[in-house]
Amino acid sequence: LPEALRMVDSYADSGYQGVKLYQNFPPALVVPVAAHARARGLEVSGHIPNGMTVAEVVAGGYQEIHHITSLVTNGNEGPPFSGGGGVAFYQAIARGGSIDVKGPKFQEIVALLREHHVAVDPTIASNEQFTSGSFVPAALTPEERDGLKRSGGVMRAMVAELYKAGITIVSGTDGPRLTRELEIYGELGIPNAAVLRIATLGAAEYLHREKDLGSIAAGKLADLIMLDGDPLADLKALRSVT
Repeated sequence: LPEALRMVDSYADSGYQGVKLYQNFPPALVVPVAAHARARGLEVSGHIPNGMTVAEVVAGGYQEIHHITSLVTNGNEGPPFSGGGGVAFYQAIARGGSIDVKGPKFQEIVALLREHHVAVDPTIASNEQFTSGSFVPAALTPEERDGLKRSGGVMRAMVAELYKAGITIVSGTDGPRLTRELEIYGELGIPNAAVLRIATLGAAEYLHREKDLGSIAAGKLADLIMLDGDPLADLKALRSVT
């Protein structure tokens, strides 16, 4: 614990805005580290540590959860993923294929996130790689592969539910292009104007930088791109940077 607290202090002293806790972070340290980070003015976000649930990290001080897979593997539909990586991780995702996003268990998570103002960074574009294609381990059984495909649909439906519930969506990517992440939001029924706001002014507001970034206004930084098309009509126009 002392070493972890020193690292938090070093981030705060260096001007960072937050700390990210990873999947292998010791669960016993989440509460004291999160409390210290928030006391130093840092945002607390990250993966859900192995063996913990969404409810536990929210109670522990998280302000943002990374990856929609976290709500599948460490939600309240069964025992939380306890680690192992590789095939075990994909098997945990595959078990999420049976989750009912309209059901009471997932809706409890939605209500919890809304009550505590916890944001979610879905990185749903990266999950397309996790649920199909060459990323899928050959060792999975046919049943697990089917579950993985169903889980892909479940995770998309989760993002739609979070948006409808007013949960703050942060448009991260974890690898794939941001344009694909935003296109998926549109495919899920989020209006194009709202998608663009998530990636611009919404992102700036979340990072407390809206006075300088996120929209075109006098006095703000001129951080602009030109497109050959209208993303309000078709989000694929975001790929046509001129």
